[in-house]
Amino acid sequence: MKAIMKGALPSLAVLLIQGSGISNAAVIAELELNDTLATAQNVGGSFSIGPNSDIGSHFGIDPSVTPWVSITSSGGNSFDYYTFATTSPGRISIDIDYGMPDVDTMIGLWVETAVPGTYQLLGALDDGNLVQSSGLVPLDPGSVHDWDPSIYFDGLLPAGNYVVGVGEFYSDFFNTGMDGNPLDETNTYTLQITVENVSSISTIPEPFSLGGVGALMVSGLFFRCRPCRSKRLS
Repeated sequence: MKAIMKGALPSLAVLLIQGSGISNAAVIAELELNDTLATAQNVGGSFSIGPNSDIGSHFGIDPSVTPWVSITSSGGNSFDYYTFATTSPGRISIDIDYGMPDVDTMIGLWVETAVPGTYQLLGALDDGNLVQSSGLVPLDPGSVHDWDPSIYFDGLLPAGNYVVGVGEFYSDFFNTGMDGNPLDETNTYTLQITVENVSSISTIPEPFSLGGVGALMVSGLFFRCRPCRSKRLS
């Protein structure tokens, strides 16, 4: 049984692509050292438009229209950070697939402030089967457990420099980054990011299937995980 107590929320390796087998700019591997906000891995040049069976299944995000990138990670005893830029206001979603049963992840999103090198935390979340506006939704194709988190920011976020962070349960999220429980050396996951108006995209040369590289997203705006949340397995 899983017990949850929620408090205030203030705030490739190797990937097998089935189908055409074409190498795709939108499917990339995590690169160390991306362990802090300041050293986040820049994924801005790796967004593409094209088929992805793990994106858009619940919220109508069309990967053939909305740029996306899939990042595979193998842990590394650290937090993972990824950065990209947007050119105008738009919606952003971040989603973990294929984390459980290997690792119970947490995710957050930051935007750089007017002071270069400083950031504002926009939202952070653990678990991914809750849609704020409509309750529970089924698991997406990329998740076997509802502890794979996802956030859908359904309001228009301003143009700017953004950072996505991934940690392991339980971690705290602050404007300065994550603290608590970094990913273990062998933890693996796939991070899906979809961004309207991202600064740079590539074009997928022809249709293909990721064969399970979803978008179980939490619809809602800015919220934040705090240390008043616990899990227990029995």
